[in-house]
Amino acid sequence: KGDKEQAAAVLAWPTAGGFTLQKEARQLEILTQIFNDRLFDRLRSAEGAAYSPSVQNNWPFSYDAGGYILVTSQVRPDRVAYFYDVVKSTAADLVKNPVSEDELQRAVAPMRQLLTRASTGNAFWMNQMEGATHDPRYVEAMQRMGQDMLTVTAPQLQVLAAKYLVPGKSWSAVVLPEGVAAK
Repeated sequence: KGDKEQAAAVLAWPTAGGFTLQKEARQLEILTQIFNDRLFDRLRSAEGAAYSPSVQNNWPFSYDAGGYILVTSQVRPDRVAYFYDVVKSTAADLVKNPVSEDELQRAVAPMRQLLTRASTGNAFWMNQMEGATHDPRYVEAMQRMGQDMLTVTAPQLQVLAAKYLVPGKSWSAVVLPEGVAAK
């Protein structure tokens, strides 16, 4: 019953969860930031086809599974297929080609600044240490967070993209206004 010119599109890939692959979980933060930047450049800045492309990494440390990389956006109903094509081709490029050093640093530098600023506040530490009273792995994971995220290389990101951005393992959903078909 919403605006006839707005739809929502989602595409997701399963990842994992738990502490065993925590370095990968953290490095996926950098990969998804690069993925997000590429989609923003292509969909919003260059083509104006999407209103709010977003790529997120959700990795539950409390569970050994259930993680996912999620791409969402508002799009016009007549651009849903185009949105999925752009997302899939961007994912395929991340698998096929290593990111440039410049692109890598554009993702790592803001993360470094964010971690530096956030780590000076109690809210950051409370959030990161949630669960540490019953599981000391949270403390160990926190101690490695910066190194895991900030020392990632382009070849490591390419390996992660190949491992998780597998076309046959993704799922999608679209929400359309009543009476409007996707194209």
